[in-house]
Amino acid sequence: LTLFRQVGDQEGSGYTLAALAYGITNQGDFPRARTLAEEALALFRAQGDKQGILYALVRLVRCLYLSKTDPPKALVLAQECLALSKEVGYKQGIAAALSYLGLLAIQRGEEDTARYHLEEALRIRKELSSPWGIARGMYYLAGLSMVQRDYAMARTFYETCLERLQEIGDREFLASCLEGLAAVVVAQGGEMGSVSEVFWATLLWGAAERLREVIGAPMAPVHRLAYEQALALALRQTDEQTFHAAWAEGRSMTPEQVLASQEKEMTPTSMPARPIPTPPMKSPTFPAGLTAREVEVLRLIAQGWTDAQIAEHLVISPRTVNRHTTS
Repeated sequence: LTLFRQVGDQEGSGYTLAALAYGITNQGDFPRARTLAEEALALFRAQGDKQGILYALVRLVRCLYLSKTDPPKALVLAQECLALSKEVGYKQGIAAALSYLGLLAIQRGEEDTARYHLEEALRIRKELSSPWGIARGMYYLAGLSMVQRDYAMARTFYETCLERLQEIGDREFLASCLEGLAAVVVAQGGEMGSVSEVFWATLLWGAAERLREVIGAPMAPVHRLAYEQALALALRQTDEQTFHAAWAEGRSMTPEQVLASQEKEMTPTSMPARPIPTPPMKSPTFPAGLTAREVEVLRLIAQGWTDAQIAEHLVISPRTVNRHTTS
């Protein structure tokens, strides 16, 4: 960012500011992330760069939604993102805008509107054949299903997301899905949930908490209330000692281990006296030390896609595609 500013590269500065806003949003510093995203948006508006405007808008709306700081502003910006994406024929932007419009509708209690937007967003993402986008679309619909108390559908969505995440490698998203699955498992049991199911749900929460600590991605405020309500319900279904023991056990396990443990019908009596040491969690490894995103770019290159097409598909800047290609 400093170098771009020194040479007066407004486009480079704008994309870097927006990218920083995305990462800092994940870290939970929402005021700083908002400032960076707004600065990026102002730069792109001054240049009349529609692609840049969309890039910054999506990141700013995401920050505002997750932080719950200014829902009316988020709504206006999401509507602008939708209109501009339609104007330029940018399907990925249309899907992103519809998703946030749906999520904001859930906050307002407008469930029918939310479903319309979220289902349309998922349809577009399926057309684009984006594994990450499809998983995100299902995750959002899982949240709506939870609000509508359709727990069977919510569980199907969360479990499908977790299956798809094995090929994506987004660990913040993984933590959110683990937490969502735990909540729906407990909700399905109601006040009289089985001990084994509550125990497994608590393992999921423990693993998710540890994963968030490892990657430095705290839970966003928008999810906090539902999370605390789910924990309270779980505590009503089991005794406190068992709950804390399961939580500690989950923290000692990788997400893969805790998901596999369901098949073993984990119960308090099957829990070992001391946690089993596990290797530190790490991202999937790829040949030549490539990251998951670099491999995704490589696959698209192998299919004959241009840098511009890849940038649009993955919602990243052409500069970022070029950097991944160089790697």
